[in-house]
Amino acid sequence: MVEAARRLDILLRDAAPTVRYDGSFYGHSSRGYPVPEAIHPDALVHLIEMLQVGVTEIGCHPCAADDGLDTMYCVERAQELRALCDPRAHAAVRSSGVRLCSFRDLPSPAEQTSD
Repeated sequence: MVEAARRLDILLRDAAPTVRYDGSFYGHSSRGYPVPEAIHPDALVHLIEMLQVGVTEIGCHPCAADDGLDTMYCVERAQELRALCDPRAHAAVRSSGVRLCSFRDLPSPAEQTSD
């Protein structure tokens, strides 16, 4: 994957030194089991308030509970959506100065080194 990302000049998690990954909001244990108590607005607000300067990818997989996806993580995905839509999370983004974006909005590795 790293070689393909270099060849295509795209960012790749864990291979792009300018992008950090934070999976603490994504309610999964290190063994792959859901941890629903980790997914709530207060946890997301805390994560937002603790972000370092720079780009951080926050791991989550939100969805509506009735999306038809057959997964053991269905309940947690709906919890993620509720937390992400919570007014406290939105207020934390505004007050912290965080700018939400997608990977498509970030400069490619070649663009980053050309400055």
